[in-house]
Amino acid sequence: MSLLELHDIVKLFPVRRGFFGRAREFVHAVNGVSMEVYKGESVGLVGESGCGKSTIGRIAVGLYRPTSGKVLFDGVDLNRESKETVRKLRGSMQVVFQDPFSSLNPRMSIKDIITEPILVHKTKGRKECQEKASALLRKVNIDPDVLDRYPHEFSGGQRQRISIARAIALEPKLILLDEPVSSLDVAIQADILELLKKLQQELKVAYLFISHDLRVVSSLCNRVAVMYLGKIVELMPAKDVKVARHPYTRALVSSVPLADPTIKKGRVVLKGDVPSTVHIPRGCPFHPRCLYKEDICEKEAPVLELRPNGHKIACHFWDKD
Repeated sequence: MSLLELHDIVKLFPVRRGFFGRAREFVHAVNGVSMEVYKGESVGLVGESGCGKSTIGRIAVGLYRPTSGKVLFDGVDLNRESKETVRKLRGSMQVVFQDPFSSLNPRMSIKDIITEPILVHKTKGRKECQEKASALLRKVNIDPDVLDRYPHEFSGGQRQRISIARAIALEPKLILLDEPVSSLDVAIQADILELLKKLQQELKVAYLFISHDLRVVSSLCNRVAVMYLGKIVELMPAKDVKVARHPYTRALVSSVPLADPTIKKGRVVLKGDVPSTVHIPRGCPFHPRCLYKEDICEKEAPVLELRPNGHKIACHFWDKD
């Protein structure tokens, strides 16, 4: 059953010239994205910086309003309901950001940081909050004796664990994980990913996991959506990443370094730069860099549809080797 549904989401950001300038152009951050996240599953959003994956995540949890399109969370249209109704749903949608130092208030103790959402949503009284905060820290493998300490007294990995403890305080149905391990050491990344897997099994929570690292996404997620210039170009089971068929996805896969440096593999090198998000190319947005482009690619945008290999792919020539 679908927990989150995005239907033809478009998000434009105005480009203003001068202090009082009018917006004559727009950044096309998201261009018609449709996808679903089912209860208890993990979906990864992958792509280069600026492809729109973080914007999609923020739209999914109501931090941004889409320019057009529909967002349904647990059957509720977030764009049509009152602010009070959406506020009540906030407890079911939580976020873990990339930089835990900037996402944790440096003037608040760990106890106040973790208990704040509980008090705001009035799920428990003040007397129960400290017990709840201690239990949450144990869940993320941190000693509860640190409740009176402050964020600057912890390492990056510990701060991210505290962010996760805050995110699960209200027992949400969906957590947006926006590059949660990209700023951490490799060894710490593995620990955080194992923690997220464990919590998902215990809490039956769904993850929308945003990353530029295919290895990280493949290890945690059930399905992977690959984005390019504001569009999803391929959607597939995580186990099928190595046999992806879209030319852009194959280039991403080929760029993942192998643990054994003696093993050689073919590298797909893309030519040219990523086009401007203000002036999106006509037809297929990937055609200026694609190795297989033909005339139709410059004229007609491919539709994201189910192909015989079981993937959803937006490419005219997805079956070329």
